[in-house]
Amino acid sequence: MSYKLAVSLIIFLVVLSGVIYLVLLPNPISDIQTQTSTETLNTLPFAQTQTSQRLIEIQTDGSIFDSDPVTPLKRSGNVYTFSGDINGHIDIQKSGITLDGAGYTLRKADTQELWRNFRHGLGIHQGVDGVTVKNIQIADYWNAINLAGSNSIVTNITITRCTATDISGILVSGSNNIIQNCHIVGNSGNGIHVEGSNNAILDNIIADNGRWGIFFHNAPIKLRSNILNNNYEPFCLYEYNKDASGQPVKIKSNYIDSTNLVEGKSVYYWVNEQDKTVPSNAGYVVLDNCKNIVVENLEINWSSLNKVSTLPDYVIRISNSDNIVVKNNFLTQTDIWCASSNQNVLICNNNLTIGSIYSAGFGTSILGNSIFQSKKIAITVATAAEAVVAQNVLINCDTGISLNHCALTSVMNNTLKECRWGIYLYNANDNTITQNNFIDNVQHAGEDHYVWPFTAYYLSVNTTWDRNYWSTYTGIDADGDGIGDTPYVVFENITDYYPLMTMIDLPDVSVPLSDPSEIFFKYSTVAVLVLIVGVGVGTIVSLFYFKKKQNKQETPNP
Repeated sequence: MSYKLAVSLIIFLVVLSGVIYLVLLPNPISDIQTQTSTETLNTLPFAQTQTSQRLIEIQTDGSIFDSDPVTPLKRSGNVYTFSGDINGHIDIQKSGITLDGAGYTLRKADTQELWRNFRHGLGIHQGVDGVTVKNIQIADYWNAINLAGSNSIVTNITITRCTATDISGILVSGSNNIIQNCHIVGNSGNGIHVEGSNNAILDNIIADNGRWGIFFHNAPIKLRSNILNNNYEPFCLYEYNKDASGQPVKIKSNYIDSTNLVEGKSVYYWVNEQDKTVPSNAGYVVLDNCKNIVVENLEINWSSLNKVSTLPDYVIRISNSDNIVVKNNFLTQTDIWCASSNQNVLICNNNLTIGSIYSAGFGTSILGNSIFQSKKIAITVATAAEAVVAQNVLINCDTGISLNHCALTSVMNNTLKECRWGIYLYNANDNTITQNNFIDNVQHAGEDHYVWPFTAYYLSVNTTWDRNYWSTYTGIDADGDGIGDTPYVVFENITDYYPLMTMIDLPDVSVPLSDPSEIFFKYSTVAVLVLIVGVGVGTIVSLFYFKKKQNKQETPNP
């Protein structure tokens, strides 16, 4: 191939870039700090020795059954009041009553028979309505309250040290109930788990729990003025309820408003919203079935929390959405999550310390982010297609980039430095990894050949490794064309045949835009142009490389 042909190819690529750019160019178009903690609740006067263990039933006729001869529960009409601490289980079978703990403690009985039959401290039966439970301190159960009844109120309850790893606070399977002014702190599982519909969770402090603060199914629910601090995650929506067509029933944005606080900042839980920008005071963002939303200029820092888990702490969650931009955010010890149901999400120019980005959507672009000291995978592209991961700087992370069950993804112009793994593959085929800097990683790249749930050996295929810089490359460049004279073996049978001799300078992708569609198309254009220019440069470099090799082969040995 002649040099004239090479020059013609460059001109063609430049013109093609301009055409694509024109085609893709769019038309104009209260800080509240709460000091409640596990340490504080552990100082509450819970009895540490058990003098009695009992089952107490408030029966359908209003009578009290107590397995102990002397009951600490006093009745006055439909009001039942504690006269002392209770070690055991209370079972409410009568509607329309009030159970007043008067500040006393309900604590687990440790007899095996009671433990097998009643793992919760207090139960309200299905079909029981109009019960009020108040002023009780509950501790040390599997889970504290099982609320199967409806139209009831649970208020001024303190729950701590319950040990169930799924539902350890309050399970609400009934409907039209109110949980208000409760402190649910320092439990192993979910603080409040809601399965019924039309329940209200109001003015509670839910903190230091081992799983979600509030876990709820996609049924109508009202969440107002709750403070959620240092839980595994503040919220989890489980799409269990289906409509007549089999699709998940959507909650509405007004069910969960910004009066809820996570670490002193507002919650923005948006459903079916479009053409909006998330306010900069956000501490937790959920976008479900949204379009044309910008999430920018957030500063969320969870470094002061007592988190030891390497599990993700997602503060920006995106699902079922289109044309979303997440940019210019400063996140510390927090993460970004995009579900596989998304399309056209742009995550760019964010700074994450001890954080990560997880993306499983179609056509996601992850550009120009800086991630430092992540204890997990800095960027995961999973079950995705046609994603672009470019111009990111990933330093001192467990793993820089993971390609997991994805295809047609371009990984280019990234710096992966001082990571345990630079890039790791799981069943990732037909991808391109080109023009990246791999610097001082323990392992630059690797692959898991046994992909769950399969036990057979699996090998990713048709992924191109080309023109990357490898800090461990020891070859020479005799003719000074910038490409090593010998290939670099990346791992196993993976080879970069054109290893670069010097690091790549990363281009700046910062563009001061505000409209979501404009941002997406601009950055998509940048990604396309980078790909085209990369192909063009690669073609030209390859011509010179092969010409060099041909000249060397034609030179007779002395």
